[in-house]
Amino acid sequence: EALLWQSRTRFGGIAQDWTTYPREAQAQLNRALVRGDRIVELCFHGSRFRVDLVNKKQYNATDMTKVRDVRLVNVQPKMWLLISKSEEAHWVVLDEANCKHIEEGLGERHLCHDAVLFEISNRRLGRLYIDKARQRAYDSLYEDAFRGLLALPRSMWAAVQECPQDVTLPPSSEWHQLLFRHFEATKFGGRKGKRVLNEDLFVGDITCHLRKRLYLQFLEKVHRFSERGRVLLCFHGTKPQNRAEIVDNGFSISKVGAGSGNHGWFGKGIYFGRRAYTALGYNRGAELLCCLVAVQDVFVTPPPDSSGNAYHGLPCKLGYDAHLSPSGKELVLFNPRQILPCFTLHLSKYVELSDQQAMSVPASTYDKSSPSDYRPACQPLFAETAWQRQKEAQQKHDEVELLYAQLQELTQQKHAEEARARRHAQDVQRAKLEFEEATRKLRAAESELWQRQEEQRREEEAERLRREEEQARRIEEEVEKRIQDKVQAELHRRLAAEERRLRDAEEDRRRQEALEAERKRIVEEDVR
Repeated sequence: EALLWQSRTRFGGIAQDWTTYPREAQAQLNRALVRGDRIVELCFHGSRFRVDLVNKKQYNATDMTKVRDVRLVNVQPKMWLLISKSEEAHWVVLDEANCKHIEEGLGERHLCHDAVLFEISNRRLGRLYIDKARQRAYDSLYEDAFRGLLALPRSMWAAVQECPQDVTLPPSSEWHQLLFRHFEATKFGGRKGKRVLNEDLFVGDITCHLRKRLYLQFLEKVHRFSERGRVLLCFHGTKPQNRAEIVDNGFSISKVGAGSGNHGWFGKGIYFGRRAYTALGYNRGAELLCCLVAVQDVFVTPPPDSSGNAYHGLPCKLGYDAHLSPSGKELVLFNPRQILPCFTLHLSKYVELSDQQAMSVPASTYDKSSPSDYRPACQPLFAETAWQRQKEAQQKHDEVELLYAQLQELTQQKHAEEARARRHAQDVQRAKLEFEEATRKLRAAESELWQRQEEQRREEEAERLRREEEQARRIEEEVEKRIQDKVQAELHRRLAAEERRLRDAEEDRRRQEALEAERKRIVEEDVR
């Protein structure tokens, strides 16, 4: 695991899933966090951003209205897997480039299918549209069909790749001891007023099965149930020839009631016993299947606890993913992806020997360190005297009576707790929706306030520019007026000078004319 910086925003009014920052941005943010800086300037994917490490917000440097939430989380790098449409390869492992695009939220975004989809291109599958929040992959923006996505931590993916298919659990292992104790605590029960203790049954070897396809399908379903889901350990009784098929290929709804014609009292599904005793009633052979089942919303069927139940042979009730019998003993699943067949309990029987036979068994054949004090180490025999068996049977009978009373009380408490849990979940969901609505309104109010401030700033800027333009216009008019006055004065001066020149010229002309007339007169006088 590593500390990674992630961001999340809203696109078209829909919240995106958290996306991881690129490696260079991660390094810059970590250095700023160590230095104690509050604001960090980042540049990646061709854009510039400002990150407020105190308020955990990211702002676009060119448009401050684009805000993202930021967080620092301890996560492990993931490997993304896609369900294939081919029957041969059920899962397709996406390459490193596609995993990086999904983790960092790269690619063109589309608002479709009520989600924000990131577009990626895969060399094998072509163009895909990824809904990271709901872990879906669409082939088209216009078709509702999708394929599931699964995000596995890389360490888990490596473990799945290396794990063998079948392993015999050592008796000292935690799972072996857990399954042994669980079987011993639930192998007794009652039917039609009779107590059945199954004292002669015990668990020998336990085989763990792991089929990669079934395991990945189960993990995907558990992930989709998220925090509301629960994983239970249940028993399933069946025929020996069916057990190998179930372990390799999983359960099949189509085979329910195929042989017997009985489609189930509490729904047409796959039945599991919450106690080993319930599954032993349906089991054939010396092996009992133990499975992990994932449930989220369980519907408790109403009485009666018989074939006259109203849900006899019906599919799963709408809005639920499992049924529970009225007595709480049987759990009904309708989706094989919710089931992981993972353990086979190899059952053996205790063989009661007479006193003479017990005395003839060598002491070296007993292993006093085993859970049963005198179980032979070399074979499944349990030698004890008749009076010891009778005494232990009486003690177990008393324990069973007490446990049944406690079980009835716990069942009632469990039903009440489940009802309270459902009400609490509804209240939490309602509160979550109210919180999201309040958050949306707060962000809308912040955006509106910012827009108002921006409009006011623009109005003030426009008013300032208008005043400056008005002042410039007045100055220009004044300058123009002064220029006009100077031009007019210069024109008047020049006109006056021209008029004086013209008057002087006229006077000179008149004097010349007078002189010429005088000269002519003198000449005429001389001539006379």
